[in-house]
Amino acid sequence: MSDAAIQPGAQEKAAQARLWAMPLAFAIASVCRRPSRTQFRLAREWILPAVRWQALSWRTRYRFHRALRSLSRTAKQVPHRQLRRLCASINRIAPMAQRYPIMALCLALCRTNKRLFREETDQLWRFGEWLEMDPQRVRAMIEKALPIHRHDVGHARSYLGLSSTGSEEDALRELNREYAKWNARVTHTDRSVQRQAAQMLDLIAQERGRYVS
Repeated sequence: MSDAAIQPGAQEKAAQARLWAMPLAFAIASVCRRPSRTQFRLAREWILPAVRWQALSWRTRYRFHRALRSLSRTAKQVPHRQLRRLCASINRIAPMAQRYPIMALCLALCRTNKRLFREETDQLWRFGEWLEMDPQRVRAMIEKALPIHRHDVGHARSYLGLSSTGSEEDALRELNREYAKWNARVTHTDRSVQRQAAQMLDLIAQERGRYVS
C-alpha cells in the first residue's frame, strides 16, 4: 500500500483540527474564570456541526458531554508550550480557511463574558500568531466581536496587538495606521461605530504617549 493510500482525507483532517481546537477554546475560556454553561454549549455545537445532537443515543451524548467537561476542567492547567505545539499540529493538517473558524470560536466564547481582561486578549493574540494568521485580520476579528467598551481598561498595547518585542518605529507606524483607520470612522452614520471610533482614538493616543513626549 502506498503512502498516499493511508494518508487521512480532507474530512478526517478537518475533524481532527476541530478536535485539537477544543483545548484552545477552553484555554481561552479558562484564563480568568471557569467556563460557563453558555461557553460549553457553544463549544459543543461548534465541534459537532454535521451531527444531529438529539439523534444520538443517550449513552453517546453522555460520554461526549463528560469528555468535554473533563477537558474544560483541565484546560486552564495546559502550559503555553503545549498549546503552541497543538497549534503547530493544526497548521500541519488544516489550511488557513479552517484556522480562522477556530479563532472565531475563541472569540465567541469570550463574547459571552460581560467584561474582558488583558490576559484573555493576550491569549487571543498568541493563538493568532501560533496559527500563523494575518495580524490585520485577527485585529479586525477582535474589533468586530469584542469592541473596546467590552474590555477592562488599561491594556491598550494588548488590545491593539502591538508586539512587546517590536521596535519603537514599528509601534508608531502601526499606531499611525490605526489612527487613520479610526479617525475616518468618527463621522460614521452608525452611532455605535462613532462611539467605538472615539474610544479607539483615545486608546491610540494613550499608547502614543508612551513614545512621543
